[in-house]
Amino acid sequence: MLTSHYKLSVLYTEGLGSGDAADIINLTKKHIQFSDYSFTKIEFPPQFRKFVSYLKPPHVVHCESKGDGLLSYFESQRKENELISILTENPITQMELGLEGGMYPSFSLGYAGPNKLWFDTIEPGGVAVSSTAGMGEKCKERTAGTLLYGLGSLFLLEGSCKNEKCFMGGLPAKPLFDVSRFTHFYPHLDKEKGFCEDCKQKLNIMIRKREKKQIFYQQEIKQIMQGLMVPTK
Repeated sequence: MLTSHYKLSVLYTEGLGSGDAADIINLTKKHIQFSDYSFTKIEFPPQFRKFVSYLKPPHVVHCESKGDGLLSYFESQRKENELISILTENPITQMELGLEGGMYPSFSLGYAGPNKLWFDTIEPGGVAVSSTAGMGEKCKERTAGTLLYGLGSLFLLEGSCKNEKCFMGGLPAKPLFDVSRFTHFYPHLDKEKGFCEDCKQKLNIMIRKREKKQIFYQQEIKQIMQGLMVPTK
């Protein structure tokens, strides 16, 4: 099992409740264990309540970032040795998150960041957002799997694995604009699943590197993703 000295602060919105949030987090603990957990009920600030609910598939809401979004807002609230997981029943769009692009407003993957690029280095963000919207009857299991993908992304492993049985693998290359692709992907999270051994090794490197406050160089990260580096002590 992967461990981290970081604290995970779980922020949940009205429709979930502390019990639901705790159940989702408990499902993640056998894969990544943090040093401490806290649970806090929140309301999104007014500027992030403009959820687009009137659009239904096959319509897609396209949006562009108009400044700071939800990720940047909570990143500014985050303590140095803390990661934040936001769990919401609300559908989330890339507009609220401060990202460019488009997606169904009622179906949500997890999001993580915001990562900042500085020339040849990356400053990893520390906020992951997961929505239960569209998750169906296996809501908690699917949300937990999506959250683990988001936590992996906070350690810069997003899109690095081709193994569909791994939390970091099996994601579609393009946004899920097709409902059939959405329903095909998410049932994978209902199955017994984990991080593959390759991703475990890479995550362990990234977690320790971040805990030691070492600089993340883009070239070095690329080498780690390609499996060219061994864990450092």
